[in-house]
Amino acid sequence: MGILSKLQDQARTISLLYVEDEESLRVQTSAFLEKFFTSLHVCKNGREGLESFKKFKQDIVVSDIRMPELDGLLMCEEIRKIEPKAEIIITTAFSEKEQLLKAIDLGVNQYLIKPIDSSLFATELLKSIRIIKLEHRTKMLMEKIQNIINFQDDLVCLSDLRSITACNKAFLTFFGFRRFKELKDSNFSFEGRVVHENGYFFPRRGDSFLLALRDYKVKNPKIKILNPKNSAKSEVFIIKINKIPKNDEYVITLSEISDFDKNFKELEFKTTHDPLTRIFNRLRFDSMLEEEIEKSKQKKINLVLIAFDIDDFKFINSSFGEDVCDIAIVKFVSLVQNMLSKDAIFARRGDDEFAILISDITLSKAFVLCEDLRKEIEGTFFENIEHLTCSFGVVELQEDEDSKEFSNRVQKVLRDAKEEGKNCTKTDMEVEKKVRGELYEKEQDVLLKNLEVIKAKNQHLNFYIFYKELPVKDLVKIDSIDFKKQTFKIIIPDKKIALLHKNRECFFEHPQFTGAISANFLESSEGVVTFHRLLQISSTPIDRKNLRVVPPDDQEIEVLINDTHIKAVLDDISLSSLSFHSDFLQNIMLGMDLDVYFNTGIMIRSKRIHLHCRVMKIIKTAQSRHKVVLLLLHTKESENLLLEYISRRQLDIIKEINSF
Repeated sequence: MGILSKLQDQARTISLLYVEDEESLRVQTSAFLEKFFTSLHVCKNGREGLESFKKFKQDIVVSDIRMPELDGLLMCEEIRKIEPKAEIIITTAFSEKEQLLKAIDLGVNQYLIKPIDSSLFATELLKSIRIIKLEHRTKMLMEKIQNIINFQDDLVCLSDLRSITACNKAFLTFFGFRRFKELKDSNFSFEGRVVHENGYFFPRRGDSFLLALRDYKVKNPKIKILNPKNSAKSEVFIIKINKIPKNDEYVITLSEISDFDKNFKELEFKTTHDPLTRIFNRLRFDSMLEEEIEKSKQKKINLVLIAFDIDDFKFINSSFGEDVCDIAIVKFVSLVQNMLSKDAIFARRGDDEFAILISDITLSKAFVLCEDLRKEIEGTFFENIEHLTCSFGVVELQEDEDSKEFSNRVQKVLRDAKEEGKNCTKTDMEVEKKVRGELYEKEQDVLLKNLEVIKAKNQHLNFYIFYKELPVKDLVKIDSIDFKKQTFKIIIPDKKIALLHKNRECFFEHPQFTGAISANFLESSEGVVTFHRLLQISSTPIDRKNLRVVPPDDQEIEVLINDTHIKAVLDDISLSSLSFHSDFLQNIMLGMDLDVYFNTGIMIRSKRIHLHCRVMKIIKTAQSRHKVVLLLLHTKESENLLLEYISRRQLDIIKEINSF
């Protein structure tokens, strides 16, 4: 079939607007087009052509450029505003670059130079007809699809992961829109409509909901969405996302399960909670114990188990009856709950037996918590019964210990508490003596108070220890500074420098220094304090946030350098860095990673700390020795141990001050 025969076959259902100001050409071309298009509209200028398009919305527009009243390009620009997808073919006797570029900007489909070859003209018309018919078929198909999904009760939408591109009536109705245009104009998004609640899918704050849903590893998760008609109420859905093949869009389906979810939650609550106190029951607690043990071992964090019961409960129950005891137990549980953190797992394991599971807490702190609970319960008035007491057992999870061994151990120490006369706290470690006199929190208070032993009034010299600013109480005078000999002397009452140990690193700021300086305490005599190893440093010590101490002179560490173990003297240590002096510096480079092993008798539990470090600075000191400064890349366990070490080391210093 020839090109003209194809055009005759395809053009019968297509309307065409032809605009040409040159009469002879208009008549000739119109006669040609009439053979193919049954719906043909002919105009002699751009203004007539625009009016015709406004009235008939023709499928194809063929127009000259240069015309009176309104030229072809201006007419096409107005037509594009009315129908952005209109097929437009421009004809002109001139191949002008400026006109061509403007036509391209308007999205003109074809640009033909006069005189126009009939075969070329027919070919371009056929291309436009195929595009129009394809768009018609696509539109009809989309309408059919829309009708199909509109019959579904599920909320269905299409998305390119940036916005919603289409949706069904159920989706519009639920979110309070009458038409899709309203939803589009509102810049609709799921963010702000999704409830952030455990057990349901929600993106992290700041993340895109649609991208997070696509990448979510759990298939068909539950989601909770605020009801647009009642913000105090929310609905639960199963949400599914599927990519359309050979397309950049996704189908998102939301199936409402609010009633099912509510019934399931009620049933789940009944099977996992105690009906009287509404805390976890024994069954749920035992399963959570397994989970927390696994988590503790994976993350290498402490896990503490507390078991306690009401003393002489059987006698109390038989004396006052179940109803009175039930009221007392509800009050008892509420009292305990109010003293626990949100992360603590609290359960009723029997009539008068309870358990608490707490992660990331030291045994000594858990012991203090038990004592606080015991005293609070003992001092609380319970109606009719008046007073209750409890016995507590508390243990810390050991390496390679399973849930059965863990539970048996806490029950044993609880029995020990009962045998010791009840109303007490017991553990299988010797923490009681350490915690009763000097509790960890009180030690911290003592530490902070004593760090103020040296107070500041001097406006000119700032003096730092532990990376904490400790300006001096009495007026301080700089006696001498010798950068060549690396010495620095200040005049200060001798007694006030008692906090300093030999070689303790200190920091100073003064207007005559270009930056801060560091120096090590050497000696103090007759009010003159001498520092040596004077160094200019670029950073201001006050900016460093971590407490820092100098260990005892005999404190050694083991450093692993390229599979070689060397002994080194630990110079100082903080929560973010440490440094050591050594003659062995072979192959040590800035930026390299090192393993450091650190043992200390001060350390509670006498653990050996394995520290991951990175070389930050190498400082040459006297007699060709070097000081290596390391950045700590430590784990949570090493951070806890270091914090404990620093605190205890500081307390040792305070005791020396007090005895000074």
